[in-house]
Amino acid sequence: MKKSILSVMMVLYFFLMQAAFAGQNGDDKKNTAHSDVITKTFELRHTTPQAINALIKPYVYQVGFERGSSFLVVTLRKENLKAFEDLLAKLDQPRKNIHFRIFTVIASNSELAKQSEMHPDLQGVLTELKKVLGYKTYTLDGVSTLIVSDGSDNNELELNSSIDDLMISLFDVNLTCSGEKKQYTVRSGLMLREKFAGVLVEKDRQVIDRKLMYVESMQLVEGGYIVAGVSKIDTPGPSIRNTLGDALVLVINATVQ
Repeated sequence: MKKSILSVMMVLYFFLMQAAFAGQNGDDKKNTAHSDVITKTFELRHTTPQAINALIKPYVYQVGFERGSSFLVVTLRKENLKAFEDLLAKLDQPRKNIHFRIFTVIASNSELAKQSEMHPDLQGVLTELKKVLGYKTYTLDGVSTLIVSDGSDNNELELNSSIDDLMISLFDVNLTCSGEKKQYTVRSGLMLREKFAGVLVEKDRQVIDRKLMYVESMQLVEGGYIVAGVSKIDTPGPSIRNTLGDALVLVINATVQ
């Protein structure tokens, strides 16, 4: 009887040792399978991690960076490192400048308003816009220019306008080039606000937000025009525009330098 029990115990011990050895081999194989994965840090000289993040994601396992920093941390396979470094060299090129022209246009139904002459391309945009808005006249209020770098995050400018304290912010500006003709496309976020946007004004027992327009991402082909937004003109205090129900139309043009 004792011999039978001993034999059973020996068999169990044998199988347990085999299972443990197999598990250890499995872990070794697992470690070996991942031993070709590395993590490396790169310092970008001309572009920003957020500007190229979407382009490099298909080539790596993980991407890490802090907003505003030039350092990029990636995890990828060793065999893909050379191809990734070649891609990074193409993306991390000296930044081009983007020249934005921002047109502020007053749309009105007032009989007193006179429609001003527009640039032919801008007139074409407003002709299409008339079908949507239905205002009688469109007057060019002012033209402002802003030159920003590709990949820049936050660019502010006080607009040249008859409406006081209009501030525009262009953020997350990115430039891509595609097609046989190598045409540039500009992508950017936009916010239009009054200069003192942090000050809330009470009018008719309602709190008014001074942020007039906010566009998370707009896309503009180089040389083209885009209507970035339309906002009711509703400034504090007495204003003839408030009673007439005029609107501010923001049209943007971009060229690459």
